[in-house]
Amino acid sequence: MVVHSSNRSRTPRMNQVGVKPGLQKSRMLETARRLFWEKGYNATSMRDIAVSYGCRPANIYNFFS
Repeated sequence: MVVHSSNRSRTPRMNQVGVKPGLQKSRMLETARRLFWEKGYNATSMRDIAVSYGCRPANIYNFFS
C-alpha cells in the first residue's frame, strides 16, 4: 500500500518574495512609478525596478509578457 501525504496548505500560493499573485502586479507597478518619480523615466532601467522590487529583471519581463 502506498500512502501519499502533503504538508501543503490550501491557502493561495505565494511567490518567491512572499507576495500573493494578485498583489504582485500592483506592487511591481508602484515600484516602477516611485523610481520614475525619483530618477525620471529615461534614467530608470528594468534592472533598477527589479532590484528595488527584490527580483531579477527576467521575472518582471515574464510576469508582464
